[in-house]
Amino acid sequence: MMPIETTARGGRAIVAGLELNFQCLGSAVGRKLEAAAAKVELSGVLISKIRRDERSLPEPLATLNGTLISDGTSVELSLIEPVKVDSSLSEQVEEGGHRRPRRKLRLRVASGQDLPLLLPDTQQVRSGHLEIMAKLTIAGEVHADETQNDVLDVPLLPLSLTHAVFHFVDSNDEPLQGVTVELDVSTGEKIQATTDDFGEIYLDAALGQTHTLSQILPADDARVAVVETSISADSAVA
Repeated sequence: MMPIETTARGGRAIVAGLELNFQCLGSAVGRKLEAAAAKVELSGVLISKIRRDERSLPEPLATLNGTLISDGTSVELSLIEPVKVDSSLSEQVEEGGHRRPRRKLRLRVASGQDLPLLLPDTQQVRSGHLEIMAKLTIAGEVHADETQNDVLDVPLLPLSLTHAVFHFVDSNDEPLQGVTVELDVSTGEKIQATTDDFGEIYLDAALGQTHTLSQILPADDARVAVVETSISADSAVA
């Protein structure tokens, strides 16, 4: 597993995802492998405090089913069905009036596919570390378990480093709830978002996207007056 990295504000590196790569080892080197059914099971262990080695139990993250082919030197996995993740996970997490995007990673397989990997509720922490492990099964037989494969360490940085944050307040510095805005994203998209109970909007920016406020919706919302023509993340309006 190789990290997919990007850069946060202040030049700090972010592990925004992981890329799966395969390598022949031992007696498999030099041997061709015809197309065989393969399964990769990803799991994660949350380390909340490194110095105390406080670890959670492993929790499933995703299952990939596909076909594995090897010419003896290189190995390629082709997915034959969508990545299986917990279908109950939503894109947002709500807690105590705060509404924030669910932490997620980009999962890249050898075929070049980039897929979102949503992290479970237990890993939606303010900060910490996540150890991602993999188990490989070929034709129903385990070929490499979690103790034999690489382990990827993913720092879970404070959300202010991995997200664009907008904070809307009134003239008394009180949070403005339920304000809907339209934003321009550097990827070319236009998106809409609504402030939570604390007047905040958090937007995923782990891949280095930037977000700029374009308009208030509806435009005649009397609670809000935009005081600058271009407002980017971490600015406040009243």
